[in-house]
Amino acid sequence: MRPTDIDEANNKRKMLRGDLHYDFTPELVAARTRCKHARERFNNAGDVSRRQLVELWRDIIQDATPLPPPAADPAADDALFATEPWVTGPVRMDYGTNIKLAPSVFINSNCTILDTCLVTIGARTLLGPNDVPPFTVVAGNPARVIRKVESLMDPEQARAKGVEPIVLGAST
Repeated sequence: MRPTDIDEANNKRKMLRGDLHYDFTPELVAARTRCKHARERFNNAGDVSRRQLVELWRDIIQDATPLPPPAADPAADDALFATEPWVTGPVRMDYGTNIKLAPSVFINSNCTILDTCLVTIGARTLLGPNDVPPFTVVAGNPARVIRKVESLMDPEQARAKGVEPIVLGAST
């Protein structure tokens, strides 16, 4: 099958269900490119107002909800966004549109959200960066391991079950 033979609508439905899909259709490539540019604007914004930060975040997730009219002073304007998610860049994600954040979520810098399917983060949730091993679920403060995700995509688990990794190209 050639990439041009793929039913893009069905392929996207597969992706959103978390099923195996073809990641390089024109629609999905364009969506990732759009997100990349919006994410770069957000991550490189520097010291901007809370209003601007919310606006940049909404551009990533494609939330067209209008912002409230500006308040008279900066503190009052910031207060208008008290329950908006607080996201500290840099952050990474593939699409942005598959991320749903409830009120008062805090996402710390250097978080990566794999959003090929819907990712919903509940109210008052705090996400920290970096230090979670692959195929691991953690929660709490301080974070503790809840469980290991069983998957043969994890090289350690695959080797433990006698499945050898596939190596493409020159091996050393």
